[in-house]
Amino acid sequence: MSIKSILYGIFAGLFGGGFSAFFPAITGGVGGLLAGHATALRDDVAFLVSQGASRTVYYIGGFFLLFVPDLYMARGGASHLLKTLYIPQGATDLYVVMTATAIASVISLVMFEMLVRGIVRIVVIYGLRFISIVALVIILFFVLFFSGWDGIIFCIVSSAVGLIPVFWGARRMNCLGVILLPVACNMSGFGEQVAVWLGLI
Repeated sequence: MSIKSILYGIFAGLFGGGFSAFFPAITGGVGGLLAGHATALRDDVAFLVSQGASRTVYYIGGFFLLFVPDLYMARGGASHLLKTLYIPQGATDLYVVMTATAIASVISLVMFEMLVRGIVRIVVIYGLRFISIVALVIILFFVLFFSGWDGIIFCIVSSAVGLIPVFWGARRMNCLGVILLPVACNMSGFGEQVAVWLGLI
């Protein structure tokens, strides 16, 4: 484990996470994918470090963008949920959130080993298949509760798109075009016209 590999992984992760945190419709998984492409052929240490750095920048950095004065950009589910309840008032809120994040990080490091042992014990007792089925039922319940049957239909379509790489060996990046193409059309100003041509509206 060399310092050079760690620094290279951090740099690639910062780039991938920053890209996904700032641009719309780009998630943390895509940022990790970009960082992975930059480091996978180098060595395993750089790859693992880049994945951690990318996720950290996306989830924490994207959340902080909501509290940056004169920006107030909501990126990610947490910031969108918080924005419906509270609007940041200034730099003081940013400092408070940064402090709370640092404290939460320390607590999570202390609890990490205990939580991992507990999760492993649950998997051994109940089995991964049973846990996956329970998680799927819970997710579908919340989707149905908050968005109705329209949300279930979206889940079915998105699941079908996500299964393409599994069954046909395609790259996950290609599936991203399904999301990015409508976003690009809307950002270009002719998304509504394309929707009319397709009979969607």
